[in-house]
Amino acid sequence: MFRHLKNLPSPPMPKPGPVSVLIAEDHVLVAEALCCMLERHGRYRCDIVHDALDAKAALRANPGYDIVLLDLNMPGMAGLPDLADMVACAGDTPVLLLTANDQVRVEAAFAAGVRGISFKHHPASETRKAMAKVLSGYRHVPCPPDDSARTQTLRHAFCSDGMPVMTTTQADAGLPAHLR
Repeated sequence: MFRHLKNLPSPPMPKPGPVSVLIAEDHVLVAEALCCMLERHGRYRCDIVHDALDAKAALRANPGYDIVLLDLNMPGMAGLPDLADMVACAGDTPVLLLTANDQVRVEAAFAAGVRGISFKHHPASETRKAMAKVLSGYRHVPCPPDDSARTQTLRHAFCSDGMPVMTTTQADAGLPAHLR
């Protein structure tokens, strides 16, 4: 059953030192801009790969990544059918899905094991907030800022295993200042 934000456990404090990020994105400009945005905050260290094979190799070579930012459609990855394999390759490292397609089958992406979704057409600050939530043990569900039936369905769809769910609109109200 859905646990309202006020009943969620307190998120853990961030780990000391930089957050290690693997950015798997085939558009070089997008990957480099995202890396620069994150590293500018001083808390992130990023590695970039541009296809699924290199992403898998990077995950095998460095199983210590804190989070993977994964493009849904890039060379070597045919969208949702290959997503579960990539998530399995990441092991315990949470995967935040990056996509330009706001019609992505959200339920299927979460069923494949991603911990959050961030849309490329949203502001960069939204991706950073989504990362903070995922790194804090929440799932990030990009939802419209309303209480529509679709929003309620999304919230309920991702809480069956007891992992807290936080939507986009809950981020500013519910995340502690050190995670915003």
